[in-house]
Amino acid sequence: MSGKPSPTSWEHVLNDLNGRIPLILKGEDCEFGVESTIVNCLGKTPILLRPGAVPVEDIERIIGKVRVPRKFKKALSPGMAYRHYAPVARVVLVKSVAETPSSKGKWAFIGFDDCEKALFKAKPKDSREYARLVFDFLRDSDALGIEVIYAQLPENKGFGRALLDRLKRSALK
Repeated sequence: MSGKPSPTSWEHVLNDLNGRIPLILKGEDCEFGVESTIVNCLGKTPILLRPGAVPVEDIERIIGKVRVPRKFKKALSPGMAYRHYAPVARVVLVKSVAETPSSKGKWAFIGFDDCEKALFKAKPKDSREYARLVFDFLRDSDALGIEVIYAQLPENKGFGRALLDRLKRSALK
């Protein structure tokens, strides 16, 4: 399942695992979309393995400095595989809507800019909402037969750090 966008609702779990597990509980959707923050606290300095709903800035206020490596040589926790969270559609990361095609087509856009040309689009108000919407957007894009998803890059802080991590992994080939 790790190759697909993360499930953020019971319906996603039903679609992914129906018939493969004995029971699926019907519950509320995930609050943040990028729920799990993983920190390795086994060494002298804690290391952020995967950013999530608890921003590293909040963790540092409680436990002090957390090392945030740029890359790892191998996956140290779930969700660290190179290609992860990926839809069937190709994901292209862009800085602004200006980097999207000038014509209409089977492409989608998610980001902070207005984008009228996209067949399917979402305009979150901030990184927190973007993180909550992103996996639904990727799954819905696949359901609509979207071929390319243009995802606007968030800032690399707070919820944006977790969102950026998930977007980069979904965009890998």
